[in-house]
Amino acid sequence: MYQKIKKITMLLFVAATMFTFASCNKDDDNNGGSGSGGSSSISEAKLIGKWSFNDGVYSHFDITINADHTCYWSDYSCVWTLSGNKFHGQDTHYDEDYGREITICIDFTIKSLTDDTMVIEGKRTYEDGSQGDYSGTLHKVQ
Repeated sequence: MYQKIKKITMLLFVAATMFTFASCNKDDDNNGGSGSGGSSSISEAKLIGKWSFNDGVYSHFDITINADHTCYWSDYSCVWTLSGNKFHGQDTHYDEDYGREITICIDFTIKSLTDDTMVIEGKRTYEDGSQGDYSGTLHKVQ
């Protein structure tokens, strides 16, 4: 009888511990929301428009995000998706200079977003597969 009680107690302890860890993980996902206090879901409508860096960094191209899920940055047009606060833009096309199909990407996490300012942290993947920083503060131009 003592062994059964010991097993049941141990199982209950393990189950309680699992619920504790699950709830802590959920709290961590809410960081960096929309700037309104805790939601990690970003309104697509707030993203629409032309955004510009004012930092003078060459690799920090302005980005225009359209409602039809196309975006433009540098000389590229991409299709974009948004999952929570994760933005992904990608273009795959044949490039004469490389003599092959290339894929370029822009991936960033939206740390905060207001009507006219967006703080992001991410990377740009270049034609040759290398990556560069694409982080900072963007300001809405239109």
